[in-house]
Amino acid sequence: MPGWDCHGLPIELKVLQNMKSKEREGLTPIALRERAAEFAKETVEKQSVSFQRYGVMGDFENPYLTLQPEFEAAQIGVFGEMFKRGHIYRGRKPVHWSPSSKTALAEAELEYPEGHISKSVYVGFKIEVPSEKLKEVHGEGADAVKVAIWTTTPWTMPANLAIAVNPELSYAVVEHATTGKIMIATDLATTLAVSFFWYCNCNCKCDLKVIS
Repeated sequence: MPGWDCHGLPIELKVLQNMKSKEREGLTPIALRERAAEFAKETVEKQSVSFQRYGVMGDFENPYLTLQPEFEAAQIGVFGEMFKRGHIYRGRKPVHWSPSSKTALAEAELEYPEGHISKSVYVGFKIEVPSEKLKEVHGEGADAVKVAIWTTTPWTMPANLAIAVNPELSYAVVEHATTGKIMIATDLATTLAVSFFWYCNCNCKCDLKVIS
């Protein structure tokens, strides 16, 4: 039984390409889906004829299409069974978004410019409730201690709700004029001193103050 996937961004883009700009501006999401469904059905018919001419064998009189109500109903039924078994949950994840197409993109649809490099970033997280030890040096407002993190996926920051510390590691609170007070892993002090330019002309860390 041959089958066709009749949903997706490429179909919608093809429909939009065949429309004038003024017509696209007044297009509602429902109208776009209807036009995409019509385009998909027409394309299925053309491809079916071509496959049969190539000698492909199959029940071309009774194909399955993902836009058929019975197919969609079956999908919902499978989803319901997965939900009952506890396989479906609500969480957070980064979603690739196309500003020009105004739709989400699958990772396979992303194209990066040649030579593209994703930049990493250091971020200071504020502490909601300091521990008893941190209360001794925490401070208020701009003088409060922040916890430093480093990430190579800065686009995930808006959904980041918390960070974790390792009870097996040693941490230090350091202070510098460029960063204020931050908590870092003690073993990374020298590395970060170089990364943040925490040194003076004599190439030492004499500008860096270790508080705790």
